[in-house]
Amino acid sequence: MWTSYFPNPCTSLFIQPTPAEPYMDGFVAALVSTGYRPGTIQRYLRSAAHLSYWQRARERSLVDLQTTDIDEFKEHLPVCECGRFTRGNDYDLRGARAFLRYLQESRGIPSVEQATSGPAMPQMFLQFCEWMRRHHGLRDTTLNTYRRTIVDVLQTLGSNPQDFAIADLRAFVLDRASRHGRSQARVVITALRAFIRFLVAQGQCRVGLDAAIPSIGGWRLSALPRYLPAADVERVLAACDPATVTGVRDRAILLLLARLGLRASDIYALRLEISIGRRRLSRLWENRAVWFGCRCLSKSEMRSPITWQRPAQQ
Repeated sequence: MWTSYFPNPCTSLFIQPTPAEPYMDGFVAALVSTGYRPGTIQRYLRSAAHLSYWQRARERSLVDLQTTDIDEFKEHLPVCECGRFTRGNDYDLRGARAFLRYLQESRGIPSVEQATSGPAMPQMFLQFCEWMRRHHGLRDTTLNTYRRTIVDVLQTLGSNPQDFAIADLRAFVLDRASRHGRSQARVVITALRAFIRFLVAQGQCRVGLDAAIPSIGGWRLSALPRYLPAADVERVLAACDPATVTGVRDRAILLLLARLGLRASDIYALRLEISIGRRRLSRLWENRAVWFGCRCLSKSEMRSPITWQRPAQQ
């Protein structure tokens, strides 16, 4: 039983109501046969329960779980507010991926043949799957990911590809992409573009129509601010306590970052060597000016020795 991996009964109580509970024992057997240790199995079980809880909160079932959902789950982890599942580490993501593989291998998630065996499945999609297997070597899991988008576009725009218009395709992409996160939006675009290219290759659609499908822009770290306003910089500086050694150090580092634009590696490599016996201050840094006291030392001042006056004896 999977409950044996949780000595605390309270943990088992909030995992049992999740949609993943019926699959837990089989998931444990698969992990044990693969050679996972008990500690890792415990974390993966918690991750599987977290994934199913999050999937249910989005009003989706585990049968609809896809690789793109794992990508969205990764984006969810840093801002997770799923009750007692509020945690985000590598085990959550790795456990979610392992649980998805188990569901696919154990037929907990239907393959393309199972999903397309119903009478309502369009014949054009079945032809698309066979063509993609033959010419591109796509696996059933990928085709099953494309199924939702392709069936949706056939039901929305009609089953005659000759009637597909550029404006209709663009409107379909923008509408469906706005309902999901960035990862799922890209899947919608990829699936639709592959389907249109299949239709072009079969002569059922005019050439060049695939170029009308827009792309979704995504830039790394684009959500971060370009800079901090001066008022925010002053607030950060004011948070340093000048009465402590740590506060003085932190304030000096922040001043180097804010006023000189030094990089973290530059500050880390900064060395201050003082020789009181010879009454001189050695070179601080070899490339840029450095703040010293209340003013900025120039390169020439940094290269020249600084004489320290010995205090007069009483």
